[in-house]
Amino acid sequence: MRAVVLFLLLLASGVTYAGSTADFFAQGAYTGMQLSLADAEKQGKIPSTAAFCLKALKHSQLVPVIESLLRTSLTADELTKSDAFYSSGAGQKIAKQGLLQIYAAKGHTPPEAMPAFTAKERNEINTFSITKAGTKLFKERVLETPAARKAVSDKIQEMVQSCRPR
Repeated sequence: MRAVVLFLLLLASGVTYAGSTADFFAQGAYTGMQLSLADAEKQGKIPSTAAFCLKALKHSQLVPVIESLLRTSLTADELTKSDAFYSSGAGQKIAKQGLLQIYAAKGHTPPEAMPAFTAKERNEINTFSITKAGTKLFKERVLETPAARKAVSDKIQEMVQSCRPR
């Protein structure tokens, strides 16, 4: 199963995000994976026993690989600033928007509307986007390089392998 970006099974309360930069990007990868899983299960490409196991995987299993990628791409100061941004109201909203956009990218209807941003929040996002950390994450897309994609894909494959019968 080819999955680089993953899926978060959402509760009726909707999409939520709270955590560090690594946590946010891990949730994104997990969301894409779970959406791909749902499609494969619906198409009968994976047995229900495997689907049950795969659904039980946690996004936190991806955090170490994302943290490693971030540590090699951002300085400690940049990562601290990025974590502070994603902990802010504007950062929480942009993270939520990113998670919801994964649904559309995977051909699914998002479970809720995209968040609306106030002028102040848009300013905070723009301010962060021109910092060194923001530039690396938003413009250079350091977590979307071929090497980064391979690292995430390898971890996902390891997670998928853990669900295969021995």
